[in-house]
Amino acid sequence: MAEETQITEIPQLEKPPEKAPEDELPFFPKVVLGEFLALLLTIGVVVAFAVMIPIGYEEKVNTLITPAGVKAEWYFLWTFQLMKLVPVLVGMGILGLIVVLILAVPWLDPKPERKIRERIWVIAIGFMILAGIGVLTFWALLPGGE
Repeated sequence: MAEETQITEIPQLEKPPEKAPEDELPFFPKVVLGEFLALLLTIGVVVAFAVMIPIGYEEKVNTLITPAGVKAEWYFLWTFQLMKLVPVLVGMGILGLIVVLILAVPWLDPKPERKIRERIWVIAIGFMILAGIGVLTFWALLPGGE
Protein backbone atom coordinates (compact mmCIF):
# COMPACT_ATOMS: atom_id res chain seq x y z
CA MET A 1 0.00 0.00 0.00
CA ALA A 2 1.35 3.28 -0.94
CA GLU A 3 0.70 6.07 1.43
CA GLU A 4 -0.88 9.03 -0.10
CA THR A 5 0.16 12.34 1.32
CA GLN A 6 -2.01 15.32 0.94
CA ILE A 7 -0.42 18.64 0.45
CA THR A 8 -2.44 21.48 1.87
CA GLU A 9 -2.04 24.87 0.41
CA ILE A 10 -1.12 27.75 2.69
CA PRO A 11 -3.57 30.58 2.18
CA GLN A 12 -1.92 33.69 0.86
CA LEU A 13 -2.48 36.93 2.67
CA GLU A 14 -3.96 39.71 0.65
CA LYS A 15 -1.65 42.55 -0.15
CA PRO A 16 -2.60 45.86 1.41
CA PRO A 17 -3.92 48.37 -1.05
CA GLU A 18 -1.29 50.58 -2.57
CA LYS A 19 -3.38 53.69 -2.14
CA ALA A 20 -5.75 54.71 0.65
CA PRO A 21 -9.41 54.45 -0.26
CA GLU A 22 -10.99 57.72 -1.35
CA ASP A 23 -13.49 57.82 1.55
CA GLU A 24 -10.77 58.01 4.24
CA LEU A 25 -9.14 61.28 5.25
CA PRO A 26 -5.37 61.31 5.55
CA PHE A 27 -4.31 62.15 9.09
CA PHE A 28 -1.99 64.92 8.05
CA PRO A 29 -2.89 67.61 7.05
CA LYS A 30 -6.69 67.30 7.07
CA VAL A 31 -7.32 65.85 10.55
CA VAL A 32 -4.57 67.93 12.17
CA LEU A 33 -5.91 71.06 10.49
CA GLY A 34 -9.41 70.35 11.79
CA GLU A 35 -8.13 69.88 15.37
CA PHE A 36 -6.09 73.09 15.10
CA LEU A 37 -9.13 75.03 13.95
CA ALA A 38 -11.17 73.64 16.89
CA LEU A 39 -8.38 74.75 19.26
CA LEU A 40 -8.38 78.26 17.79
CA LEU A 41 -12.16 78.46 18.06
CA THR A 42 -12.07 77.40 21.72
CA ILE A 43 -9.36 79.93 22.57
CA GLY A 44 -11.33 82.63 20.76
CA VAL A 45 -14.49 81.87 22.76
CA VAL A 46 -12.59 81.93 26.06
CA VAL A 47 -10.87 85.22 25.22
CA ALA A 48 -14.18 86.74 24.11
CA PHE A 49 -15.83 85.79 27.42
CA ALA A 50 -12.83 87.16 29.33
CA VAL A 51 -13.12 90.51 27.56
CA MET A 52 -16.92 90.81 27.75
CA ILE A 53 -17.27 89.65 31.38
CA PRO A 54 -14.24 90.97 33.31
CA ILE A 55 -13.56 89.79 36.83
CA GLY A 56 -14.74 92.11 39.59
CA TYR A 57 -12.09 93.66 41.74
CA GLU A 58 -12.42 93.36 45.49
CA GLU A 59 -10.75 95.26 48.28
CA LYS A 60 -6.97 95.17 48.46
CA VAL A 61 -5.44 92.45 50.59
CA ASN A 62 -3.41 93.35 53.66
CA THR A 63 -0.68 90.71 53.78
CA LEU A 64 0.15 91.52 57.41
CA ILE A 65 -3.27 90.50 58.75
CA THR A 66 -4.53 86.93 58.65
CA PRO A 67 -8.28 86.72 58.02
CA ALA A 68 -10.39 85.17 60.76
CA GLY A 69 -11.18 81.48 60.48
CA VAL A 70 -8.15 80.53 58.40
CA LYS A 71 -6.59 77.21 59.40
CA ALA A 72 -3.45 75.52 58.21
CA GLU A 73 -3.49 72.34 56.17
CA TRP A 74 -4.15 69.19 58.19
CA TYR A 75 -0.49 68.12 58.21
CA PHE A 76 0.59 71.44 59.77
CA LEU A 77 -2.18 71.73 62.35
CA TRP A 78 -0.11 70.20 65.13
CA THR A 79 2.75 72.67 64.63
CA PHE A 80 0.40 75.66 64.74
CA GLN A 81 -1.27 74.28 67.87
CA LEU A 82 2.16 73.81 69.47
CA MET A 83 3.03 77.43 68.66
CA LYS A 84 -0.19 78.59 70.33
CA LEU A 85 0.65 76.73 73.56
CA VAL A 86 4.29 77.66 74.08
CA PRO A 87 6.48 80.68 73.29
CA VAL A 88 7.80 80.82 69.73
CA LEU A 89 11.43 80.00 70.58
CA VAL A 90 10.43 77.03 72.73
CA GLY A 91 8.14 75.74 69.96
CA MET A 92 10.87 76.07 67.35
CA GLY A 93 13.25 74.24 69.68
CA ILE A 94 10.76 71.38 70.16
CA LEU A 95 10.24 71.09 66.39
CA GLY A 96 14.00 71.10 65.82
CA LEU A 97 14.49 68.43 68.51
CA ILE A 98 11.88 66.21 66.86
CA VAL A 99 13.64 66.52 63.49
CA VAL A 100 17.02 65.76 65.08
CA LEU A 101 15.57 62.71 66.88
CA ILE A 102 14.05 61.36 63.68
CA LEU A 103 17.33 61.82 61.81
CA ALA A 104 19.40 60.36 64.69
CA VAL A 105 17.40 57.14 65.16
CA PRO A 106 19.73 55.02 62.96
CA TRP A 107 22.70 56.06 65.13
CA LEU A 108 20.86 55.86 68.45
CA ASP A 109 19.72 52.28 67.86
CA PRO A 110 22.21 50.55 65.53
CA LYS A 111 21.36 47.00 66.70
CA PRO A 112 20.49 44.58 63.92
CA GLU A 113 17.87 42.93 66.17
CA ARG A 114 14.34 42.94 64.86
CA LYS A 115 12.68 41.85 68.08
CA ILE A 116 10.48 44.49 69.65
CA ARG A 117 11.73 43.61 73.16
CA GLU A 118 15.29 44.51 72.16
CA ARG A 119 14.42 48.04 70.99
CA ILE A 120 11.52 48.99 73.20
CA TRP A 121 12.83 52.44 74.16
CA VAL A 122 13.20 53.60 70.53
CA ILE A 123 9.72 52.36 69.71
CA ALA A 124 8.36 54.06 72.83
CA ILE A 125 9.92 57.39 71.84
CA GLY A 126 8.47 57.06 68.33
CA PHE A 127 5.00 56.31 69.67
CA MET A 128 5.18 59.24 72.13
CA ILE A 129 6.07 61.61 69.28
CA LEU A 130 3.24 60.26 67.11
CA ALA A 131 0.78 60.43 70.02
CA GLY A 132 1.78 64.04 70.71
CA ILE A 133 1.32 64.96 67.06
CA GLY A 134 -2.09 63.24 67.03
CA VAL A 135 -3.27 64.97 70.22
CA LEU A 136 -2.15 68.39 68.99
CA THR A 137 -3.80 67.82 65.58
CA PHE A 138 -7.16 66.84 67.08
CA TRP A 139 -6.94 69.67 69.60
CA ALA A 140 -6.47 72.12 66.72
CA LEU A 141 -9.50 70.64 64.95
CA LEU A 142 -11.80 71.27 67.90
CA PRO A 143 -14.01 74.36 67.71
CA GLY A 144 -11.95 77.18 69.14
CA GLY A 145 -8.78 75.10 69.02
CA GLU A 146 -7.34 76.81 72.06
